[in-house]
Amino acid sequence: MGAALLSEPTLEITEDEAELLAEAVKEVAKAYDFTQIFNPRVQALIDLGLVVMTVHGPRVVKIYHKHSHRQGSVTVMRPSQTGD
Repeated sequence: MGAALLSEPTLEITEDEAELLAEAVKEVAKAYDFTQIFNPRVQALIDLGLVVMTVHGPRVVKIYHKHSHRQGSVTVMRPSQTGD
């Protein structure tokens, strides 16, 4: 999903990764009864966010490092001071 949305193949996950993450989220949900705190719709969104961060977090860091090491000059624009 993230790979297609951002046109970044580094974000693609395998079926095995998807199954592993889904199983881990299921186990955490069984261990902690979040239904007492959140309604099911909110919990589903939280679960989705956690899975996305877990799966794509390392890939986003990799992309960041890949792009942050580009060579070239950077122009920093500062507002002029008029002294008024």
